[in-house]
Parts: sequence; structure tokens; C-alpha cells
Amino acid sequence: MKTSIIVTTLMILHGWFPGTTQCLLYGHTSDGIKVMRLLCESEKYLWIGTNVGLVRRSVQTGREWVVSKESSILRSNEITCGVCLPDGRAYIGTKDELLYWDNHILIQITNLNSDLPENNIRELMVDQQENVWVKTIHGQVGKVYESNVKMLKTGKHIPASVNVMYRSQAIPSKPTT
Repeated sequence: MKTSIIVTTLMILHGWFPGTTQCLLYGHTSDGIKVMRLLCESEKYLWIGTNVGLVRRSVQTGREWVVSKESSILRSNEITCGVCLPDGRAYIGTKDELLYWDNHILIQITNLNSDLPENNIRELMVDQQENVWVKTIHGQVGKVYESNVKMLKTGKHIPASVNVMYRSQAIPSKPTT
């Protein structure tokens, strides 16, 4: 119920301001849950970053699934960014891992099971070919292949021929005034 109020507020805000899925949206409730950002949405789900973890809300049923460090595999409740692909897949960045939703399960991608050099994810981007790109806190960039990451060589940037359609950047720790 608590997150339903937050999600409803986000949906209203999103309807009034199309394109805000990549902008910061802050909301407070009496139970202390703070919505940090509507990360992305697909035809099936809304992905919402909060101060207590990640919320996935079904667009069709309104049913919510809360993923937190305390109740799941999540390594950090600090959600930094997220992108959704048209087929429903989603990538969520945290301060301690990259998560991949393959439309069935949430898969952890870290420096222990991929080529990621570090786990603090700063930014996720999607290009016109629906390739997902990741940027770490120290500026290293890689291309994501489902549950693996191929990092570009040090000093390399996303190729100029890649046209980034949208990006989701890290959420500041505190709202700016």
C-alpha cells in the first residue's frame, strides 16, 4: 500500500510531464520511503528506485515486487540508474552491481562474474540498435551483452557512430535545491 501511493504519484507526474522517466522525481511518505526516480518503464513494468531498494510494478495488475538488500540478492539499496528495452528486459545500476532483468529473473552482474572492473554503476545508455552501454563511477565504459559486459580499452569512448537514444545517470545522494 505504501509503495502504491508513491507509484500512483509517479504515474500522475509521468503523465503530466512526458519524458520524465529519465529525470529525478522525489516524493516522501509518512513511512519514510523516498522515491528517488522512475527509472524506466516497459509495456509490462515500471522500475522505481527508492531509498529502500528497487520496486518493480506491473503496469497491468498494479502488483509490486520490492527488491532490497535485506530481502533478496541485491547487494546495495542505492539504486543509481536504469534502462528498459522494448522487449521488457531491463538493466538497473546500483552502487555495488549491475542487475539484468531477462523477463523471468533478476541476474547480478559484478566484477566477480563479468569483465566489469568495478561495481559502482554511474550511467546506463541505450543506442539506436538497442545495445546497452554501461559507465562505472571512474568513467570506464563497456557494452552489455545480456548478463556479461565487454569493457572498452582504457581511454576509449563509445564509438562516434553509436547514436545514444537515451541515458540514465546516477542519482545524487541528496536532492539539489
